[in-house]
Amino acid sequence: MKKKNDIRLAVYLFKDKIANCYVAYCPSLNLCGYDKTQQAAQKDFQYVLDEYLKEQISNGTLAEDLVQHGWTVNSDEVTAPSFQAMYRAKGSQLRDLLTDESVNYRRYNIPCPAIQ
Repeated sequence: MKKKNDIRLAVYLFKDKIANCYVAYCPSLNLCGYDKTQQAAQKDFQYVLDEYLKEQISNGTLAEDLVQHGWTVNSDEVTAPSFQAMYRAKGSQLRDLLTDESVNYRRYNIPCPAIQ
């Protein structure tokens, strides 16, 4: 398995003009958090991520759910799907986000120690 600090999640932060709020979106888990400010959206995303991990670990379904999201999970390693795979996937929300010229986004990475 990878060390705890080896797994980092890419999160895209952008303003949703229709809902008039900021969204923090993680395509490799298809999770998002949102709120009225960038900082609050990031905090909400962290809450959503923590709850997702608690639930999956509690149910013993984390590995299965990661595989459904395109991750590779085996006894030696856990690997997130590649950017290219997420971008090219049918109905890719990541592609929609990155190709929408009206959306300004920034990408940041967060550690994910619970996935090991």
